[in-house]
Order: sequence, then structure tokens, then C-alpha cells
Amino acid sequence: MKMLAAIVLIVASVAAEPPIIRVDHVIVAMPSVEETKRLHRIFTATLGLPTAWPVQDYGSFASGGVHLGNLNLELMVSPKAEPHTIVGLAFEPRDTGKAYEELRKRGLKVVEEASFLGPGSDGVKTELWRNAALPQLKNENVEMFLCKYDSKWIAPYAAHWQGAMAESRGGVAGVIGVSEIEIMLPQPQRRWLASLIEPENTAAFHPRLKIVDGRTFQVLSLVVKCRAPEKADGVLPEKLAVKFSR
Repeated sequence: MKMLAAIVLIVASVAAEPPIIRVDHVIVAMPSVEETKRLHRIFTATLGLPTAWPVQDYGSFASGGVHLGNLNLELMVSPKAEPHTIVGLAFEPRDTGKAYEELRKRGLKVVEEASFLGPGSDGVKTELWRNAALPQLKNENVEMFLCKYDSKWIAPYAAHWQGAMAESRGGVAGVIGVSEIEIMLPQPQRRWLASLIEPENTAAFHPRLKIVDGRTFQVLSLVVKCRAPEKADGVLPEKLAVKFSR
């Protein structure tokens, strides 16, 4: 009976799906709408990368997005934050209800926030996406949170981004995708991140999450894998922690 119980436990653990699928998008703080538009043009017009969405005011926030192959970089107007620093990591949960429940079982607080409503794929007003805060993975510099899109609404956009990326061949630098996100974490946040993503799966994440010890919690860099990284040298603001690499 003990052996049977052990087999059942192993099968259950293998069958259990992780609550988090991937990093969906990364948020960079911008000082103004004008600077957001300028940097958006550098990414799209100068580097030739696809526009995920144009810079616009959504009422509660203003931002523009750039597609980097396997995630979107969101340039968000955040006047109080240090300009050009990475201030947010959005994780895509597998299923909101089950994911929230699983994360709470692991001791992680999940605080559901207001959803964003708009016309869905059929033109009817619907919930386009919903965010959930993770208070234990937040400080004055950066926050990690959950973001789940309506699958029917996001599907054509995702297909367009992938098509535009293939057509442009990753722009002038031949961008393939974000290969690594380097995060400095003190011990308390390391423990909570391990509750969010199993440590043994961190390297398997795409992009890989590289965790380094530190006294503060901040995102140090975003490493973008390219065919010709030298063609992007000196194009982006120096403070923007985006590194182009082979």
C-alpha cells in the first residue's frame, strides 16, 4: 500500500501543472508621454521592431508597447519612478481561479484588482484583461504581478506580433527574443518568488530568470538575444537596462 501511495503521489505531482506559464510583459518607467513616444520610435523606427500597441492614454495609465519576440516591452508613463528603469514584471497565470488558489496554498498573497473592459473579438464589451497584485513581490522600485488576457481577444494580436516579427526578421539587429531577465532579490523575496515559480523550473522559463543576491529588490537587466547585436549599440538610452547579445 505504501508503494501504491508513493506512485499515486508521483503521478499527481507530474500531472500537476505549474500555476504560472511565463513572463508576459516587462514594464519600463517613462517620465512623460513625449519621452515615451520618442523611445517607442527608437524601438520601432530605428531598430525596426514591431509595435505591440501605439503610445496612448487609457485613462488610468498611458503607455506604448514593443514586441521583442517572446514578450512585450511596455513603456509606461510613471513620473514618480526613476526614468528608464524596469518597474514591473507581469506573469501569465495558467488559469486565474486555479492559479490563485494554488499560489495561496503556497503562502503567496494574491490580491485581485479591477479588470480592464473594452470591446471583445465580437465587438461586445467584455473583460479584456485582469491583473492580480502579489504584495510580497513588490517594493518601492518594482513589482511582480499576474496578468491574464481574454484568449479570444488577444489571439489575433499575438498572431500579428509574431507575423510582424518574422517579416522584419527581428529588425536591424535580428532580434530573436528575450533570453534572460536578471533580478536582484533579498532573501525574503527569494522565498516568495520560489512560491511563484519552482526554483528547479527557473532556468526552463523563457526568458530565463537569473536571480542574484542583494539587499534590495530590483530588475537589473533584460538580455535580448540577437543575430547582430552590434547594430543596436548606442541606440538606446544608457540607463535603460536592455542588453543586446548573441
